[in-house]
Amino acid sequence: MRIDEIRKPPKENWFETLRSSLDSEGLLDYWPADKNISYGQTVNHIAEIDGRHHYITIYRSDSGRYERPVHYDSGSIAANDKREQQKYKQWAKDARK
Repeated sequence: MRIDEIRKPPKENWFETLRSSLDSEGLLDYWPADKNISYGQTVNHIAEIDGRHHYITIYRSDSGRYERPVHYDSGSIAANDKREQQKYKQWAKDARK
């Protein structure tokens, strides 16, 4: 068998539960237990993972299924950089809406 013939199974992109959606990306431990998602809503959360800020967003469709989370490391903020701190504070405030 050639290497180009080996195929990985496609990733699942929709899940029946929030738990299974978060678990698909290893984010279950970083999502607050009391943060629910309504039908047709996108919810954002900023988690601290290994001392760095990590942005997580999940969409729940009108049918109730959860999309695979989008997430990325947004980095850490230098304590002496006021502009970066202000930018982060605004970004964090917007993410909590």
